[in-house]
Amino acid sequence: LLVQALSNLGASYYQQKQYDQALECYQYQLKIIQTLDDANGEAKLQNNLGNVYFAKGDFKGAAQAYQSWLIRARNLGERAGEGRALSNIGNVYHAEGESEKAIECYVQDLEIAREIGDRRGEAYVLGNLATAYASLQAFAHAKVYSEQHLTLVRELGDRPHEQTALTHLGNIYALSQMRLFAIHCFQAALSIAETLEDYENQADLHDKLAYLYLQQRHWDRSIIHYQKVLATAQLAQAIDCFQQVVRIRRQLGDLSGVAKGWVILGKTLKQNGQIEHSLNAFQQAHKIFETIGDVDLVARCDAVLQSFESE
Repeated sequence: LLVQALSNLGASYYQQKQYDQALECYQYQLKIIQTLDDANGEAKLQNNLGNVYFAKGDFKGAAQAYQSWLIRARNLGERAGEGRALSNIGNVYHAEGESEKAIECYVQDLEIAREIGDRRGEAYVLGNLATAYASLQAFAHAKVYSEQHLTLVRELGDRPHEQTALTHLGNIYALSQMRLFAIHCFQAALSIAETLEDYENQADLHDKLAYLYLQQRHWDRSIIHYQKVLATAQLAQAIDCFQQVVRIRRQLGDLSGVAKGWVILGKTLKQNGQIEHSLNAFQQAHKIFETIGDVDLVARCDAVLQSFESE
C-alpha cells in the first residue's frame, strides 16, 4: 500500500510540475521496491524517474534511469517496455542535439512496435522520427514519417494526436517553404483544437497561420489570426489560473473558494464568446453555493443564469 501511495503521490506532483517533490517520492519508493525484489516494479519506476529527470533538464540522470529501465525490460523479456525505453533514450539524445543517435533508438523502437502489434507505440515513434529528421533538415524523410504518423492516428481515432500529427506535418511543410500545404495542415489542426477546447494549442496554431499569411502578403487574414492569438492566450491563462485556484481550494476544503473559481471562469468564458461553457461554469458554481447554503450567492447565480435565457 505504501509503494502504491508513493507512486500515486509522485505522479500527482509530476502532473503539477512539482518535480523535486515527485523525485523525492519516487526515490523513496525505489528504496522500498529494492527490498522487495520486485524487478517489474523497479523497471517501471525507472521510467518514472527518467521522466522527472528529463522534465528537470537533467539529461544525464534521465539517460541513466532510462538505460536502467531498458536493461530490466530486456531481462524480463518485456518488449513493449524495451521499445519505450529506447524511444525515451532517443528523446534524451534529441534534446541534447544528437539527432542521429536519437534516430537509431527510434528505429529500434519502431521495429519492436511493429513486431508486437503495438499500433499506438508505432504512432508515437513515427512522430519522434519525423521530428528528429526535421531537426536535421532532412525534410523528405521527415515528411514520410509524419504522413505515416498522421495516417495511423486517424485509423486509431485518436483526435488529440491527430492534431499533433497535423501540426508536425505543417511545420515540415513550412520549413520546406511549402506554405499552402502548411496552412492546410494548421487549419485542420486548429479545427480539432477548437473541438477539443485546447486553448493553448489554438493560440499556437493561430500564431503559425498569422505568420504564414503574413509571408503570403494576405494582410487581413494575418491580422485576424494575430488578434485571435491574443484572445485565445488570455483565455488559456484564465483557465490555467482557475484550475490552480480550484486545486488549492479543494485541498483546503474551501468549497466557497471553488465555487468562486467557477464564477471567475464563467465570466472570462462569457467575455470570450464561449457562451455554452460559460453557462456550465455558472451552473457548477450554483450547485456548490446551494450545497453550502450561501443564499445571497445562489441568488446572484440565478440572476446570471436567467440573463443567459434572455440572450
